Amino acid sequence: MMLNNEVEFVVPELLTRLEAELRIGRSSLADQQSKRDTASAKLGDLPSAIREAERTFIHCRAVVVEIDLYEQLMPVMNAVARASAARRETSYLHDETRFEIEIPRELVEIAQAALADEVPVT
Repeated sequence: MMLNNEVEFVVPELLTRLEAELRIGRSSLADQQSKRDTASAKLGDLPSAIREAERTFIHCRAVVVEIDLYEQLMPVMNAVARASAARRETSYLHDETRFEIEIPRELVEIAQAALADEVPVT
């Protein structure tokens, strides 16, 4: 009956140290769980970010390719304009600011394959 003698109870030093380590361990665990949750959320956002980056890349590539096309067409634009004006003389419905050119299917398929090779596989 140690309690009745009003003797002060002293917590052993080992118990105090272990309790401090336990508190530090719990705090570290909570911190790591928070970091894991943050990383998991970022990881969940990656598929949509990748899709958006692919769409942006494809759009920008289309703009660049079209600019490149017009730069390459400028030397032959007079011939195209002449053909379009001549077509307008034979067809009232023809818009002389446009001239449709048929592209061989084989060339289109080659171009599609080249474009597909430019996009990274996800």
